[in-house]
Amino acid sequence: MEKTLWTSVRKTTFHNKQHSTKQPDTSRPGSALARTTKTKLFSRRRGKACHQPKTDKAKLIITEHFQSKFRDEDYEDIEPFKGEPRPLSKIITSNEVRECINKLNNGRAPGKDNICNEYLKHAPPVIDEQIANIFNKTFESNEHIGINEGLLITIPKPGKPKGPPSNLRPITLLNSVRKVLSTIVLNRIRPRVEKYIPNSQSGFRPNRSTSDVVWAHRWITAKVLNATEVKVNITGIDMSAAFDTINRTKLLEILRDIIDEDELRIIRFLLSETTIDVKINGANDPMPFTTRETA
Repeated sequence: MEKTLWTSVRKTTFHNKQHSTKQPDTSRPGSALARTTKTKLFSRRRGKACHQPKTDKAKLIITEHFQSKFRDEDYEDIEPFKGEPRPLSKIITSNEVRECINKLNNGRAPGKDNICNEYLKHAPPVIDEQIANIFNKTFESNEHIGINEGLLITIPKPGKPKGPPSNLRPITLLNSVRKVLSTIVLNRIRPRVEKYIPNSQSGFRPNRSTSDVVWAHRWITAKVLNATEVKVNITGIDMSAAFDTINRTKLLEILRDIIDEDELRIIRFLLSETTIDVKINGANDPMPFTTRETA
């Protein structure tokens, strides 16, 4: 099913453009043409940053470095599906798909499927129905559709010497269709999750910003210092690799009491069997990864 359904989406996207009344403008910044130029620039920068020839040894060094960051052999993978195959209680609709497609940013490099956001945005309406059917069939039959594969590229960290892999910043390019499914489930769970998250959390929340919190703390500190002679100490704590070390099993356990079964099934699917394909100077090396267990 995976190959047949996914091939149909690609064919619909690329071969039915004549049915679309609006085509991507490739002459402006942020267009598909600009995206291609950006990808080529990343490729040139990667070659300079790695300072390594296009050899298997260089690929092995870089791959092993990122495997140590994103992979733990002792970690037990999450199963993508739990229980017997069954339809979602609330099926994913084409309207949900279109709403989430429209939220995708232009000018972003595509993932392994090589489908950029602009193609989905300007595709005919039938593509929304195709994608919705693929998502629904996935959970109805407990079959994978191959969207949990990421493409990892690297760029040099500012101010760091060239050469060591630790001085490379990884960027994972995800498939556009996976972003659509992620946004669909996010829209569904947001009202309930917002009630669970404390007011002290400002990052990645609508109408809130971590920058605003930093500004408010500095403003309050300045007012205190102007009014009194007290000494004020501000401590900033950066949690190293916070997103990379999330325990996915515990995350699902927490969500079980907040969201319904449909949403939990979708999130479980998105967190399971994720892989990274490391791309170094044009060479790919498949690298399955899981997050590390934490206490």
